[in-house]
Amino acid sequence: MLAAALVATPLVTGATLLVASAALPEAASILLALVAALGAVLLGPAEEGPTVAPRAALLLLAAGQLGRSFAGVLARRWPEPWRLVPAAVLLALFDLFSVLVGPARLAVEGGPLRALLLPLPVPGGATPGFVGVSDLVAIALLAGWLPAPVASRLRVGLASAAGLFGALGLAFATRAASPALPWILGAVALVSWPRLGVTRPVLVRTVRLAVLTSLALLLASVLLALVRRPTP
Repeated sequence: MLAAALVATPLVTGATLLVASAALPEAASILLALVAALGAVLLGPAEEGPTVAPRAALLLLAAGQLGRSFAGVLARRWPEPWRLVPAAVLLALFDLFSVLVGPARLAVEGGPLRALLLPLPVPGGATPGFVGVSDLVAIALLAGWLPAPVASRLRVGLASAAGLFGALGLAFATRAASPALPWILGAVALVSWPRLGVTRPVLVRTVRLAVLTSLALLLASVLLALVRRPTP
């Protein structure tokens, strides 16, 4: 199972980046991504059988093209590489919230959203781990947003694969769902840190953003717990 996980993580990241490299107009990329995601949902959340391979292909297609489209928007509006740092912190916190109490937790527990999860082998585990389509979108987005001198597509792919493997390893060690975005974003930021141009004011603003976002997500978690509490 360890060997399977070592092979699966780079294959998934590589396939996502390959799909994201397809040169399509932005509107066509978004439309194609939405159609592919809808097709994956319609195929259902089965983890084995004849629908697994086509659903995985549709998820990779949706993630690659959607990430490429978002990357184009970010590259035009926020071309400065240092913006990766606050964006990474914000996305990592939201992913943690999603896995613990939000949409990702509901997807793992079952229902239509489970069809947007790509099963991957967990090192030493008897059951597969899952990678959400949002994690794959983030990989394609990072590869398209960051300029090549800051983080090449190869560097982003290798760092993302390492991050995915770290998330799967933590999921096996804790026997619980593990958010992948903090691992992916952290690995990409680490390998590109010297070229991001991060200054002290940027770090100060990032800490403030992290504190405020954490408080807001904590409040949202409490409200969700109250709403979901069974009535006597």
